[in-house]
Amino acid sequence: MTYYQATASSPQIKENAQVIEHLQAEARNVLDALIPCNAHIILLDYPHHPNVGDSMIWLGEIAYLKSRRIKPSYVCDYKNYNADFIRRIYNENSLILIHGGGNFGSLWTHLHNFKLQVLRDFPKLPVIQLPQTVY
Repeated sequence: MTYYQATASSPQIKENAQVIEHLQAEARNVLDALIPCNAHIILLDYPHHPNVGDSMIWLGEIAYLKSRRIKPSYVCDYKNYNADFIRRIYNENSLILIHGGGNFGSLWTHLHNFKLQVLRDFPKLPVIQLPQTVY
């Protein structure tokens, strides 16, 4: 077996970094246009489960908000969702962000149904579904 040590100067590392930077810029361009700096963020669907991929996506979402100096005013997973509390705290600058990942569609029906419930509960509040894989 051949041992290969990746270094910061290796072509593969540079290529991966370029891909990551490109994807970040694309996501930022879309999200920056949708999320004003003064947005009052309600962030739903915290990934309170053992899928580490969703946890990494969550960390990326939080890093994005921090880069914009936006702190969510309410965060919950689907089990602790409280529409009445959200109704008490939302204002004219409120946006609902729903955690991205791979939980949209028929594979994880409880999470899909949760998203539909949020839309029913807040038909006039802007809701942004963060990037998803659809199955």
